[in-house]
Amino acid sequence: MYYEVTGDSKNSYARLVFLNELVSGQNIDYVDNLMTKERENSYEFSRDDCYVCLTGLKKSVYSGKYGVSTNQYMQIYVEFEKKFSEHIKKCGYVGEIFLHLYEDKQIVIIFSKKNNTDILPSNIVQYAQDCIQLIYCEQFLYDGVYCNQIYFCEEPTNLHQIAAELKKLIDLSKLNFFYMEPVVITHRKKVKLQRFNTESDMRELKQSVISAINSGNYNACKNLIEELMLNRIKFSFDFYSLQDTALFLKNFYLECCIAYGINLQDNVDYLFDYSNYEKIETFTEKLVLLFEKIIYTINQKDKRYSQLIQKTIRIINTSFHKSDISVAYLASYVNVSPSYLSSIFNREVGMSVSQYLTELRISKAKKLLEETNMLITDISLSVGYCNKRYFTEVFKKKVGYTPKDYRSTAALKVEYIKLLNEKHGEKLQKKNN
Repeated sequence: MYYEVTGDSKNSYARLVFLNELVSGQNIDYVDNLMTKERENSYEFSRDDCYVCLTGLKKSVYSGKYGVSTNQYMQIYVEFEKKFSEHIKKCGYVGEIFLHLYEDKQIVIIFSKKNNTDILPSNIVQYAQDCIQLIYCEQFLYDGVYCNQIYFCEEPTNLHQIAAELKKLIDLSKLNFFYMEPVVITHRKKVKLQRFNTESDMRELKQSVISAINSGNYNACKNLIEELMLNRIKFSFDFYSLQDTALFLKNFYLECCIAYGINLQDNVDYLFDYSNYEKIETFTEKLVLLFEKIIYTINQKDKRYSQLIQKTIRIINTSFHKSDISVAYLASYVNVSPSYLSSIFNREVGMSVSQYLTELRISKAKKLLEETNMLITDISLSVGYCNKRYFTEVFKKKVGYTPKDYRSTAALKVEYIKLLNEKHGEKLQKKNN
């Protein structure tokens, strides 16, 4: 039974559990008593002066990504345990190496000096990183997507603080989404790498991404998304900023799909959820690909207009829900005067900007009335009309019905078509019989 869990590890299963209890915050005297009852040796590190680190691929990676079973991984762990144990003894250190069963099955190392030695604890940790990375590469890390990292508390701790220090390392290990390199990560190293972004800079960069997409400029879009994700967010190590940006881009993606009639065949929530990607680079590649498809689609639809009008129409199509959109607003985005934009728009499109905007808003409102149960007040707001009464007047003038009557008429049409289809189906069935 123990072999199934620990392979040829020097640790018994009982010792493995006791060590896990210790680093999970269990009462030290209670764990000591359990070890005494099971005749386990005392801890192989100093209670008052020891170092803690966390390493090893998470189970979601070695099992989920590479399909390595628990027993197969145990053999890898045992190989590392043997090599590392031999090395630290030569260097004048002693310690415990075990799997942290209560988290992501990573490896915990607790070690301390056995005698006076000139070898620094950081050198011991670096050896562990190099050793386990080499073993992983030989075993299954062929694609280079994942790598091993060690998370290390540089300051010595004691038995009473081990659980708290390990918790810090577990939190630190989450940052490999941003920085997946085969290195030793400490809190000091994280701070050294970390860069801080101002809210205004991030807001401006997000708007630049939107402007590039509205301009149909794929290269600018790609460069700006990479700047946003890989230069700004990556080295902020800020999951809140990442989540906020992902939500911002998802909402704009949905706006583009609605504006240009693009069918959503994929699970958009899944695609824009960073937790479904192993690292920020992979997530960024996916974002660029998604918006490349958007840009290609809208460029195909706008070929009959000049670049100026194409850009103007794109802005209208993705901003029609804003109540303050106007010729002056659009002109400021495309860098021409309002009078010039009005003249060119009229000539190429065959209607004024306000007429085009009204047609678009009423079209979107009709679709919402037909396909949703939204309140008319909410529909009015969603298509850019703050005043429900004014929306009703404009809608009736364009369509010939009030929004309420239009919804009732649309529902009757649906029922009528359904009835016709049922009768047609009955006729076909009789004919086949």
